[in-house]
Amino acid sequence: MTILVLVVALIFAVGVTPLIRQLALRLNFVAIPRKDRAHQQPTPLMGGVALYISLAGAMILLSIASMIEPERDASISLGELYVILLVGTVIALIGLWDDWRSLPPKFKALLQLIPIVVLPAMTSIKIQMQLPDILNFVLTVLWFMYIVNAFNYMDNMDGTAAMVATVAAMFFTVISAINDQFVLAALAAAIAGTSFGFLRYNLFTSTQMIFMGDSGSLFLGFLLAVIGIKLRFPAESPWITWPIPVLVLGVIIFDTGLVFISRTRRGQSFFQGGTDHLSHRLSRLGLDRYGVPFALGLVNAALGCVALLIMQSTLINSLAAQVLVAIIGLYLLYKLEFIASYEFITGKSRQ
Repeated sequence: MTILVLVVALIFAVGVTPLIRQLALRLNFVAIPRKDRAHQQPTPLMGGVALYISLAGAMILLSIASMIEPERDASISLGELYVILLVGTVIALIGLWDDWRSLPPKFKALLQLIPIVVLPAMTSIKIQMQLPDILNFVLTVLWFMYIVNAFNYMDNMDGTAAMVATVAAMFFTVISAINDQFVLAALAAAIAGTSFGFLRYNLFTSTQMIFMGDSGSLFLGFLLAVIGIKLRFPAESPWITWPIPVLVLGVIIFDTGLVFISRTRRGQSFFQGGTDHLSHRLSRLGLDRYGVPFALGLVNAALGCVALLIMQSTLINSLAAQVLVAIIGLYLLYKLEFIASYEFITGKSRQ
């Protein structure tokens, strides 16, 4: 089932995306070049619609397969799958509205918060650490808000968001399958197939370029956040395995943290656009438009491998891996932010 869903999602993405691109051009739904954006030409901005159609189609196929083989596993119930799709649809529509009219950041965050609060209240999709229920609920909401928006911010250069989503989703597929969460594995495979197919028009082209926009990035971020929460490791303590989804999504978590710290230090609003993301800094190190997304994908793969190791480790080994990754992350933060020049950080000269 996992492979079938991946292939269907890939075919949908490759086939639907150019059609949506033509529709975006007809509607003049395009991203206009701005000083705080990397693209130089008006580009269709309805890629998120193509991503949504592809993923929704794959999820419907997954729900049909779940009805045929309900005994396979209970990682996600059929009802939960429909709730996930419903909440994801609302979040995608918020992103589409923002793509069309550019919503105020705080209003956009408030709109996102409503369905994100409803989700754990209606389902079992919530963090289940050995903590009071209210604290688990708060952590769940914070997790969704951070990951959804961090993935949105990662969509700042051709191919970066789709590449990171592809790699992260593939690791989620493997981790879910190892733990016999086959429905969850199929959902992750759908994200991987859709994101990889979308790369055909978001990176590997010069004439058919399309952006996923907020509708696509928010939707993908939401689904990845869902999988991160739904992963279960029944044989291990949650204190050993909690870093696994954090590591698999480590690139987007680090990127948003880097930008937040950087803009706070410079007295700049976090909600203002800019060319100070990790991808932009890698570009200023000399990587080209293909090198940047592939470098991010390789880093993501390395973190995914660490997550696989932790999944099989003891508490001591898990803590050692966590400390090692934290030290490397702090070192990169120091190199990329605290001793780097203003020009390197922002891509601009001081006024």
